[in-house]
Amino acid sequence: MAELEDLPFDDVLCKHILCHLSVPDLFRLRAVSRLFRYLVERYFCGMENMDLSEQGVSLDKVTFEIIMKDGTSLKTFVVPHIGVWITDELLIPVMLKWRRLRVIDLRNCYKLSNVSVDALAATCNQLTSVNLSGCGWLHKSSFAKLVSNNEHLRSVHIRKCNSLDDTVVELMVKRLQHLESLDVSEISNLSDLSLHAIGKRSQNLKRLSIVGCWRMTDTGIAILGEYCSQLRALDCSHCRDITEQALCALKRNGVIVDDGIIPFERLSSLPSPLYHRIHPNV
Repeated sequence: MAELEDLPFDDVLCKHILCHLSVPDLFRLRAVSRLFRYLVERYFCGMENMDLSEQGVSLDKVTFEIIMKDGTSLKTFVVPHIGVWITDELLIPVMLKWRRLRVIDLRNCYKLSNVSVDALAATCNQLTSVNLSGCGWLHKSSFAKLVSNNEHLRSVHIRKCNSLDDTVVELMVKRLQHLESLDVSEISNLSDLSLHAIGKRSQNLKRLSIVGCWRMTDTGIAILGEYCSQLRALDCSHCRDITEQALCALKRNGVIVDDGIIPFERLSSLPSPLYHRIHPNV
């Protein structure tokens, strides 16, 4: 009978076995013997995707250092709850190896700074999704560098990045012709100028969240309705100057508008008939 270590590493172990193990299970296997330690660390070295958002698993500093020590192939980095310990000094040395990175989620990483975003912009130019929500330290010059160097971005989440303003949004949508999902919620500096730029430049946009952007009004919503024909979901709750009258045109075009009952994350998959059963008066 063939032993586990006798199986072809790349074609069998990596593609059909190790990739299905959780991070805790990989570390348990790593502790079995020197041979398995070598195999697991070799797997970490060539690992392409680290998405723990659905596993309910978080990393600590030591685990992160072990996994990322020699990794150069990473394409996806989505790890919840690392904001309490991740720093520029820890992230930048490993991030400089991620030249193939496509997706990165650094939401609520309050110990990072713009130095990390500058390094990301300089290293990675094939990003398709960026989440920097809750990173209140994000400066508009660093964000501008990031989007200017990543024209293929399709998803950008910058919720609560309060130093950003209309000029940065205009630059972003001018550069990102393939943008499909955008979250600029709770950025108090944004106004109808941002909605005007989004409407005129982002014809492929499907999902937009502007929660709490109190400077935005019906005028900006009218621009969205006129130009964003692909828009399917809009969350504009807590926008005091956006009225039901302005939203009616979007709803007639099949756009699902969040009223605070349905979480925004579910809007893209919610069937329109179900929405109207929940809201019979719309």
